[in-house]
Amino acid sequence: MSIAEQIKNDLQLLVPILKERAAEAEKLERIHDESTEAIINTGFLKVLQPSAFGGYELEFGDFLEMVSIIGKGCTSTGWVAGTAGSQSWFLSLMSEQAQKDVWEDDPDALLTSSWAPDGIATIISGGYELTGNWRFCSGSDFAAWSVFGANVIDQKNDKDSNNFFDRGYFLVPNTDYEITGGWNVSSLAATGSHNAEIKKSFVPQHRFASAEGLVNGTSPGSKIHSAAIYKMPLLACSPFAIIAPLVGAAEGMLDDFIENMRDRTTSGSDNNIANEPIIQEHAARAAAIIDTVKLIIARDVAEAMETINTGKTLSKKQRLQFRRSHGFTARLLSEAAEILFAATGGKGLYLDNHLQRGFRDIKGGVNHISSSWDIAGPLWGAHAFGLEPKIPMY
Repeated sequence: MSIAEQIKNDLQLLVPILKERAAEAEKLERIHDESTEAIINTGFLKVLQPSAFGGYELEFGDFLEMVSIIGKGCTSTGWVAGTAGSQSWFLSLMSEQAQKDVWEDDPDALLTSSWAPDGIATIISGGYELTGNWRFCSGSDFAAWSVFGANVIDQKNDKDSNNFFDRGYFLVPNTDYEITGGWNVSSLAATGSHNAEIKKSFVPQHRFASAEGLVNGTSPGSKIHSAAIYKMPLLACSPFAIIAPLVGAAEGMLDDFIENMRDRTTSGSDNNIANEPIIQEHAARAAAIIDTVKLIIARDVAEAMETINTGKTLSKKQRLQFRRSHGFTARLLSEAAEILFAATGGKGLYLDNHLQRGFRDIKGGVNHISSSWDIAGPLWGAHAFGLEPKIPMY
């Protein structure tokens, strides 16, 4: 059995345990320590980690399947696993010294992130002075390090000006930032996606990566590690790590729906609801939508890896196709969740019904900016008409 299949099998065994803990994790607004430890023990965090640091360098598609498995048990746990795993991949794209800073001390170190450029980094001798406030730092309760987005300015520029020298991402240890809370939400509550603040912190030069190199696939890490996944542009497939736990959540909702309806009868009669063709149609339609999402993701990831493995660069057309898929698969999963929740009726309102949590988590998860159809659709559409997309998020 391959390493990938072994990890998937081990994660499958955790699904009922994660499902059992999901309600309590939601109340705690964080994932159980035991769940985190169990996932780490499967080797999951090594999936996208370079072999130079003890990782497995597996395929991105295998990674996404694993995240979906975790998400089937608990969407929040899958979400944090997906972001933590993709941050290991992100770290692999940074300088070799940055990778050593994290993994030489702890090969299983967990990372969180907030990629939005909500910070200001001023160039100073040897590096940068970073300050800022960031939101949505998923898994921040467990993270030893974080990656923060920021605009870079030269010392000669006014901090209030928009004359930015560069834009990129900064690797910061948890001793240099403060988690300030702010995560009291109705969806993905257990992700612990708190706010973070840095009043003033020195970040050495080697812990910075310019957005330009990451977006076009020429990051520092792409020159260090030979595997194709480290030559993949930042936004080509990484947003699928946000979609993957929602795929698992939708699969979990479908299982719960079938279980809920199997022995349920209509009010005032002995008629089994599962015998009703409309209920059967709802189940079939949701299942078909979920399968469609999985096929789109598999196609795009395979195309990206095949292109890179042949030594080619992903074309603008390909990158925009992938961005379209990020938004459209999210929209499809939202539709599947609506079908199953609505067809469940009043029983779906009870908090002890796992299905309602899947519904809330999916509806919240699809609002992530990387999976927004309102952004992804116009990106592809503009290019199709020979126009330059107004928002260069590809």
